[in-house]
Parts: sequence; structure tokens; C-alpha cells
Amino acid sequence: MGPFLDTHVAPQQVALDIEVELEYWRRCYRRMPFHRQGLAYEVYVPAIKFAYDCYLYHHRDELKFLFPALKERYLRQFPLPQRIEWRSVERIVKAVWQRIQSGEPCLGSRKIMGTPLPPPRATEARKVRNVAHA
Repeated sequence: MGPFLDTHVAPQQVALDIEVELEYWRRCYRRMPFHRQGLAYEVYVPAIKFAYDCYLYHHRDELKFLFPALKERYLRQFPLPQRIEWRSVERIVKAVWQRIQSGEPCLGSRKIMGTPLPPPRATEARKVRNVAHA
């Protein structure tokens, strides 16, 4: 018999500095496709946190297959007064995942409104902070 091979791969741990990430979105949300004229940044914060939470839980899954379950979770998790339309949430989730996976700041620029933006803060083996608010 040959040597024992453990083919099970330990799950990758992902950690985010949510304060840095929220600051990033605060600076560039107006230029994103999900933004609707007249809506303040604070309106988007629950959906942005939801998107990061989804990434932390499902980063190994293919996003396009997750959307039906994520929509159901979003509608169940957030009361009507706190919700924005699902189409915008879907765009936010895509933007968050793209930001984390590519490491690119929004619009491919290191500066938005004259201020340098920090890169995403995804690292391995650090304590994960749950960003969902029930």
C-alpha cells in the first residue's frame, strides 16, 4: 500500500478590515452603477455589509449560482424600511466580490476625488469579523 494522502483541503480563511472597506465605498459609491441619484451613502451601508458577509461565507462558490439564495436571504434578513431594490443589491454584491478578487479600486483609479484609496484588505489566517447585521 502506498502512503496515505489527505485530499481534503482546509477551507481558506478570509478576513477583511470592514472599516477600511466602508471608507472605500463611502468615497466612491456615487460613481458606481448601483447608485441612484439622491440616495445617501448610509442607505447603501446595510447592502454593502451584506455583500461582504456573503463573500466571507461563499467566496469559494460561483457567484452567479448564489443569487437566488442570496436574494431570499436579503429579503428575509432586512425589514422593508431598510431594504433597497434587489437589482441594486445584486450590483453591490458583484462590485464587492470584484473588488476583493481583483484588488482593483473602483473605476480602475487609485484616486477618487483627489484622495488615495486603500487597496482591499483580504488576508488569510486572521480573525474574521462578521459584517452582517440581523
